[in-house]
Amino acid sequence: MASLAAVVLAFGLLWQARAYLATGNPFSPANTGDAVHGRQRRPPRRRLTRAVEALYSAHFRGKANFQSPTQNPAGIVLLLLAPLWLIRRAQSATSKTETNTETVLWLFVILYYPLWSVEAAVLRYAIAPVLVLTVLGAARLALFPKPLAITAMGAALLFSFPVVILIEMAPAQIPLFLKQIDAATFLRRTLPPYGAVDFLNQHATASDRIASIGDWVAAYTPNPANFHVLYFNERIYQPSSVLRILGPDDRYLILPVRPNLAQLESAVRQAYRLTRLYRDHDFAVDAVQPESH
Repeated sequence: MASLAAVVLAFGLLWQARAYLATGNPFSPANTGDAVHGRQRRPPRRRLTRAVEALYSAHFRGKANFQSPTQNPAGIVLLLLAPLWLIRRAQSATSKTETNTETVLWLFVILYYPLWSVEAAVLRYAIAPVLVLTVLGAARLALFPKPLAITAMGAALLFSFPVVILIEMAPAQIPLFLKQIDAATFLRRTLPPYGAVDFLNQHATASDRIASIGDWVAAYTPNPANFHVLYFNERIYQPSSVLRILGPDDRYLILPVRPNLAQLESAVRQAYRLTRLYRDHDFAVDAVQPESH
């Protein structure tokens, strides 16, 4: 057990230790911009605050920070199964081996989650630790009296019925199945980026080039080959990013409304004439014309 832990610590933490010595952040670079332009070493208090914020976001701000239908993408397993971790096994040779196995799995989870919550911010990249936590919880559940364990598993099964998940992830599926709404209405209610693209489907042609910041639903555009998009997981875009992706042949520009639409449009107006055509809660569509000098 000790030798296995030593191997994991030596090889599993090598790059985190190197990053910490070089930048003061064990998870650096946290994004592609840091990798290209470098970053300033934050004071210790700010680094600690950043780590706490990342862990809090991983547990309680799922919809704002992750591709998650719930507010607790990482913490749901930890929170629901928290009482199970407090159970102590009876001392025996078998239980000692199982305890060692649990320790190794917990070491993996502890090493994985902080890195994921700071860098990836996409739920599907955390499937491995979520499944490990589920297995750990199931192993502890076996220590409960059988009637109580069956009751708990039945409640979990009821909670995980596809209909429950469907209602949580895409409530508009129900009226769609009942033919109360059409496919376009379903997409507008389910995919925030769809509204802007649906507007262009009605006003743009297949030959029109479209530049998009943050709106990723290229498959629904008039011509995906003429739709080029810049998308970041953190959904924060700088004016320089817009100017880099926007070209003289682009006829339309899609911009995110939050958090800095006015700033992005102001930067674009230095070289282009913008005419607002559409805006909803999430995205705005402008017609684009190069300024004549």
